[in-house]
Amino acid sequence: MNYKDAFLEVEKNEIYVVDLLKKILSVDTSVPPGENYSKLIDVLEPEYRKFGFKINRVVLPDDKVKQIPLEISGERVNLVASLINDNPKASVYAHMDVVPVDEPWTQDPFGGDVVDGKVYGRGAVDMKGSIACFLGAMKVIHDLGIEPKFSIDCLLCTDE
Repeated sequence: MNYKDAFLEVEKNEIYVVDLLKKILSVDTSVPPGENYSKLIDVLEPEYRKFGFKINRVVLPDDKVKQIPLEISGERVNLVASLINDNPKASVYAHMDVVPVDEPWTQDPFGGDVVDGKVYGRGAVDMKGSIACFLGAMKVIHDLGIEPKFSIDCLLCTDE
């Protein structure tokens, strides 16, 4: 496989990434209050599983939640998605929370509207877009039958 073929495969998966990003953006994980993490993981878990990842949901204990200096509610569910092979381990980190909507928006902050080739939504840049792009990269690797050079742990956390 050469780079040109790989980049063509990336371009073919643009719709996958954009559609996934829209689903991710539709789940309001604004902090405060920081609810809906489990709902977001419900969206993400099947995508990770498609590419061979094992899933572990890690719930932050209540005594740790009480130490967070914000008015928060809802279960703090984190996700560890692991793709294990015989190679050294690499970890990828992203947070699932977003800041609350407080300034005026020209688009629905949870709508994932695409305007002039840009996806609009709370978290599209920081960091829900990164999560969608990572899964897009894993789809390309999977579709091309490439064995990753690393075992991968993707760590998605609440509350940065």
